[in-house]
Amino acid sequence: MANNKQILLENTMWLYMAKLVVQVLGLLASILVLRKLEVNVYGTYVLLFGMFALFQLLVTSPLKHVLLRFIPGLKEKSDRREIKRLLKAALTIALSMVALMLLGTYVFRQQLADFFNIEQFDKYFTFFILFVFFYAMRHLAEILLMALLLHKKMAILNVLITLFRSTAYIVFLNRLDVNFLLAIEALLSLMYAIIVVSFITKSLTDLKMPLGEPLDTGLRHRIKRFWLYSILTEFGAGIIGRTSDTYIVAAISNPYSVGIYGFSIKIYEICYKLLPIREFESVVKPVFFKKFDQNTSDIELNRVYNYSVKVLLPLFIFPFLYFLLFGNDFIINIFGDKYADAYWVTTLVLLGLLTNGVFYPLIMLIQLKERLEIVLLSRIVVVLSLFLGIYLMKAIGIVGVAMATVIGELVKNLIMFWMFRRHCTISYEWRTFRNYGLLILSSVALFYPLEWATSGVFFWVTESILLVMYYGWFVYRFHPLNIKEIELFIKTFRSNKKVARIWDKVQLLINGTRIRSG
Repeated sequence: MANNKQILLENTMWLYMAKLVVQVLGLLASILVLRKLEVNVYGTYVLLFGMFALFQLLVTSPLKHVLLRFIPGLKEKSDRREIKRLLKAALTIALSMVALMLLGTYVFRQQLADFFNIEQFDKYFTFFILFVFFYAMRHLAEILLMALLLHKKMAILNVLITLFRSTAYIVFLNRLDVNFLLAIEALLSLMYAIIVVSFITKSLTDLKMPLGEPLDTGLRHRIKRFWLYSILTEFGAGIIGRTSDTYIVAAISNPYSVGIYGFSIKIYEICYKLLPIREFESVVKPVFFKKFDQNTSDIELNRVYNYSVKVLLPLFIFPFLYFLLFGNDFIINIFGDKYADAYWVTTLVLLGLLTNGVFYPLIMLIQLKERLEIVLLSRIVVVLSLFLGIYLMKAIGIVGVAMATVIGELVKNLIMFWMFRRHCTISYEWRTFRNYGLLILSSVALFYPLEWATSGVFFWVTESILLVMYYGWFVYRFHPLNIKEIELFIKTFRSNKKVARIWDKVQLLINGTRIRSG
């Protein structure tokens, strides 16, 4: 049986290789769509697409936490009986809640249209209903693939779906409108869910039924408690996060402002998808829970916590730093002048990535200890975030909304960190912030004068390449990893033969460069 490092690396490799293909295709399709649609039309699509987030917060996201937390352990025990019961319960809950929420949306559709300034909502409503239902099923199917550690199949399937979407955008470019975009997502989501059913059926068939083992009645109580806390915490997270931002902008402003803010969220999502962050999470969480389900030493958990921050924080920093320096050139040269107003909004939205990087492993530790009441109590920040967002939206526009969200997320994570320390002794190594702080300051000092003094596509591309090279050199030369963490990092990569060969070539290249420069 493959060990945890091999599982982690194999799954991460598949997901990230698929991601590179998916995101190149998706980025090209996004550029075409953004250039084709007017800002106000794109704003309407962003709002309708964003309304699914409410379904996600109350239906699929809480189930995601439950399934990722408990299914890996049940699969390790080959407990097919309990897995099937849990999956059946999850599907029943999801279908019931989606149906009830869609019914409520139908009854109050006119009130929703008036509140969010959606013109001709009835024109889009049929496609909106189809999109929400099938997209929820796709989201649930994706969660099941993660929980069952079927990341290779998920990676291949995501590539195919993105290929179909991009092809549809290109072929029907002149016919693209809000309804057509919703119809494409609904159809692709249906295809995704149908294919995943066959994957899950085969995976469960391969498991052996345990013989003569009594059912763990306490486990069911833990699952129910975990799910109820997850609903409340996810709803609070949505109010603090970018879900409520779009609603605030739509209610107070107009479709143009929604389009500009939607553009900034699109850039955020592209950055998040290009980096191996979500794939790392979907792979690490099941393996992490599987490894530490019984052994929860505070010393070991603190070591894993700091290691994760050190490795992942540079990935979170780069998008913000790049956009701070070259965001204007990026927007104008790639998407056109009509989105130039989105520079500062996007920069602030990407600033939120730094908070995510600093506190990234915290939620995993909270879920491991099953202390979701901490996450729930931290959601008192929703009051601050909501009212601050409304006030700043009226005072300084959509930049204020982004600012309120960054402040809300920072305060929320600080509260969770302070409360969790009473249950588990975790602390940061401050040299991590010293080294990466110097990285940000030195990059701004070197490249901002260049960006200010030059113009044109040639200089933008050249300076971007130089920033990537400098950033990579700095992280390699001044990373905060200690000797044991470096050995773990290398060992993890070398646990896979294919990656080991690539790693050896990179080391030869680096050593050769050192010899020549010496």
